[in-house]
Amino acid sequence: LGDTQTYGGSIERAVSGGITVGVRANTSQPSVRYVGAGTAGETQADARVSQALGIVHVTTGRQLRSVFELGLGATIYSDFRERVTGARLGAESTDTDFAFVFVYGLGYSFSRNFQVDIVQDLGTSLHQKTGLAAGEDRSARISTTRLVARYGFGG
Repeated sequence: LGDTQTYGGSIERAVSGGITVGVRANTSQPSVRYVGAGTAGETQADARVSQALGIVHVTTGRQLRSVFELGLGATIYSDFRERVTGARLGAESTDTDFAFVFVYGLGYSFSRNFQVDIVQDLGTSLHQKTGLAAGEDRSARISTTRLVARYGFGG
């Protein structure tokens, strides 16, 4: 997967001081090197890569703080298209893989309800063995740097 801009959001609920649980979703359209049936070697393509994760978000400190997060869920690959012609590549259905992510970084609290974080996501997506040649890697590692604005509603 190539570099790309990712858009996402989350909904979380505070369970105690500095700990929230919730769900996070994001989507992007990275460039990929596609190798598959009907292609001669590698083809430059674009794909839709989305994630849906259940997360636990932990912060330590007051204004300047450490940020950690664990997430479990799914990575969804879809809409593979040849870059030049826009022709569909591969199956028309989506491919959903189990995913987990560890997040670390720093944050700053401007007020009780507004924080900004800069974090690094280290994620792994585990692909099923069906359709893979012997010895092919069935995992994809996804690394993301995120700038996050967090606003808390409620008391």
